[in-house]
Amino acid sequence: VLVLPNVLGALSLHATGAGVVLAADPFPALLDLFLHPGLVMPRSRCLHGDCPSIFGTSFDELMRHHPNLKARCIGALVATCGKLAAVGRSLAAAEEEALRDGGDGAGTV
Repeated sequence: VLVLPNVLGALSLHATGAGVVLAADPFPALLDLFLHPGLVMPRSRCLHGDCPSIFGTSFDELMRHHPNLKARCIGALVATCGKLAAVGRSLAAAEEEALRDGGDGAGTV
């Protein structure tokens, strides 16, 4: 996962490759990995620690060196933030419901 922004940047060095990357628009799916329940805590430590920071730096470099991809990258980031907010609301609602039902709210989701 960490090298994918670099791979996309390398593909985008040539106009043909940049066109392929733009047409494929891999950015939403790439960012969705950070919301995948099987890859994030508490089920996995795959994307834990420095991984998000390293990925973010690479993603930033991709946008900086390939301005033609920037709008797609930012659009995908905004959409992912919306999805993350929805996940947070869902978890908060489940925790509130568990508390109402007499549980402690911990580990109910």
